[in-house]
Amino acid sequence: MERLRGKDSLTARALEFTILCTARTAETIGMTWDEIDFNQKIWTVPAERTKTGAEHRVPLSDRAISILESQPRSGDKVFTLAHTAMLNALKRMGCDYTVHGFRACFSTWAHDNTAYPGDVIEMCLAHKVANKVEASYRRGDGFEKRRRLMSEWSRLCEQPFGHGHADQQNPMRPLATLADTLYERLSPAVVTKQRETRCRGSSRQRSRFLPRLLRGRLRLS
Repeated sequence: MERLRGKDSLTARALEFTILCTARTAETIGMTWDEIDFNQKIWTVPAERTKTGAEHRVPLSDRAISILESQPRSGDKVFTLAHTAMLNALKRMGCDYTVHGFRACFSTWAHDNTAYPGDVIEMCLAHKVANKVEASYRRGDGFEKRRRLMSEWSRLCEQPFGHGHADQQNPMRPLATLADTLYERLSPAVVTKQRETRCRGSSRQRSRFLPRLLRGRLRLS
């Protein structure tokens, strides 16, 4: 994130905002100014623009608000970008990752390193709660719990990982160190479509952990 913030471009700000909000690409690039409530720090994604077909309220961290406030209001949309702009930005940084992979990173961290209920975490990702009985019982969208969780995620993203300056040859080193942190602290079970395996400590597995996670190829329980 430190390297990303060092880039003065609309795409970089959109990507950082997307990561902080665990949003989907289409949601970010389709966002309009009238969807933002600056006083309440809420972004309301209308039902017609969500994957689930239901309105989704996103609690905005202080950094997310700061990004929005820094953008000129030259039109209805906040980020006027092509759908592939953020993915291409990652590629230009030498990263073989997808934007969607950061959502998987958030899910891993939240499920395995916080005490928040699973349905609250899933709602941060704008996923439907699978259990209909649970969904009926919960009714509300757990917004205040989600606000606290997203604030914690924002603080995690802002932490300087490692020591000294960022590696100029590897602009994604802060995220690589984040993966090491997740790997060490969470010891997650890696669930694939075919089987469940356990992460171990070999350097080869470590080197594959972040790229596969950020590509969305790992789902961690």
